[in-house]
Amino acid sequence: MPFKNYSLTKGGQLTIGQIFSPDYIAGTSGWEIRKDGSAEFNNLTIRGTFNGTDFVINSSGAFFYSPSEGAGNLIASIAPAGGTDPYGNSYVSGITSYNGGITVQLTNGTLSLTPFTVGHSPALVTSFTGELILTAPRETNTDIAGQALLYSEAGLPSSPSTNTLQVSDALDANTYGTQRLTVRAASGQGISTVTPSTTTTALTAACGARTYRVSGTLFLTCNTSGINPLIEMAAPGGSGGQIAYTCSRAGTLIATTESAPNFLLGIGAGSSYTSGDVYVCYVNGVIVCGGSGSITMEMAVSATGSFTLDSNSYLDFMPV
Repeated sequence: MPFKNYSLTKGGQLTIGQIFSPDYIAGTSGWEIRKDGSAEFNNLTIRGTFNGTDFVINSSGAFFYSPSEGAGNLIASIAPAGGTDPYGNSYVSGITSYNGGITVQLTNGTLSLTPFTVGHSPALVTSFTGELILTAPRETNTDIAGQALLYSEAGLPSSPSTNTLQVSDALDANTYGTQRLTVRAASGQGISTVTPSTTTTALTAACGARTYRVSGTLFLTCNTSGINPLIEMAAPGGSGGQIAYTCSRAGTLIATTESAPNFLLGIGAGSSYTSGDVYVCYVNGVIVCGGSGSITMEMAVSATGSFTLDSNSYLDFMPV
């Protein structure tokens, strides 16, 4: 309501430069209302909506715009839940910045980049050019609770290296690919197929027409003395490359050999293997896939009997 003290107001308007409380000290105590529209208070409670020149604060959250409040101009929001602002712009929950069809969103301790169009529901975008930079102010010897997940396509990416996730090293200025897929044997698998037939193991991954570095460790339990395992890295037709296999037992080298993909190769002589013993076979090499399909480890035995491909045997695949 207008002031009734006519020494301060005329026609409901403030006629002096400002009014203030008896204890007003700028920046310290009390309050002041100035004729130019500015004011100073200690605490402020607003029951409703606070409209600024380029922001709105209401019971749904805080919303920021550029160049001004309006449809399609939402650039950031802080909201406990997703919804639609007074101008028809859709927004998501958390602390969110909207830029170029991508939201940078922090909610429930998770930082994510998501395709999004202001004013519309989240939608798939076909390309995004930009940077995500994660930095720490100092080194620390304490663990970070949680994980950072950088997603590309599911499975082994088959797109060219220019479209894959990469890391630029500040020391050597090289760019390194970070994509890697690990396949693991969740349980033991018996290998009793006698060459030239093979058993398809659980160690398999989809592939594209590109080059992959393959590495891993196989744990093999011999169930029959006097026979040896055979291994083949099966890949799409026309694939090339070279895979090395090194087998040992309790630190003693049993055999080391190498072959191209799609070639069944015996690892050492049967006389080197004893029933009940566990052998470790290291795999390392490169496969140049001749097309899309899968890379699969096939195994066999040299004669009647069996080996077991033990649980936690694994292979890593990385596009190069």
